[in-house]
Amino acid sequence: MSQSHHRSCDEVPDPGQQSCTKMLPKSFPRHSLLNLTWRQLPQDEQFETCYMLLMTWDKIMIGTCLLLRAGISTFALSWWSTLARCKTSVLYFWLVEEHVTSG
Repeated sequence: MSQSHHRSCDEVPDPGQQSCTKMLPKSFPRHSLLNLTWRQLPQDEQFETCYMLLMTWDKIMIGTCLLLRAGISTFALSWWSTLARCKTSVLYFWLVEEHVTSG
């Protein structure tokens, strides 16, 4: 199971090529992500949650997958900085901060 998840994460296109508008739909349920207690999950659970969200919100969560797999790479941080310019992406930037502090 995990292998197929990893494969789907590996095959995603570079998120940096997508505009903020395309990544964040107007009807995005911003409150839903707050209900997830990431800092309380072990690393493996974070991966599974990540892929689950990836399936739910499609390309929006690709950044989270990359962050968890690459351990906050320069590419991932760069992409998050771009998304942070959109008010609706603050939640995702918070995820980055949580991962940085916990790691």
